[in-house]
Amino acid sequence: MEHVSVVPLAFTRLTVVAITAVALASCSAWHHIELLQPGPFDRAQQVQVWHGGQVDQWHAVVVTPDWISGIPFLQPIECDSCRTALRWWAVDSLRIGSPVRAFWKSVALFFVVPLVTVEVVCSLAARRSCWPAPD
Repeated sequence: MEHVSVVPLAFTRLTVVAITAVALASCSAWHHIELLQPGPFDRAQQVQVWHGGQVDQWHAVVVTPDWISGIPFLQPIECDSCRTALRWWAVDSLRIGSPVRAFWKSVALFFVVPLVTVEVVCSLAARRSCWPAPD
């Protein structure tokens, strides 16, 4: 009877868990920011402005010493008449991010990481590829 080692299988499972944890952690779309210098953000940069128990999502954000202003995210960037502003004392916190970019990173990670993991596990377990050979 052939003896099968459990250590490589346990190691492979830990590797899969570690890769999945790193993949999930890297998909965060929003990042808290502390201090801002006066001036404009990149016009396409999305900013969440938390104030008075609510959150607004803006782009085309401009920071001044007294105010922060931006255009609501669902309005076109060119709509200067849509611009809203808040005094700094009313802002609780700010987060910047790119939910669209995070979505595509997540899609890639959830398709690519499992495929690579399956291939590695199959290669280690059977010393061959899991995919059928082309004719």
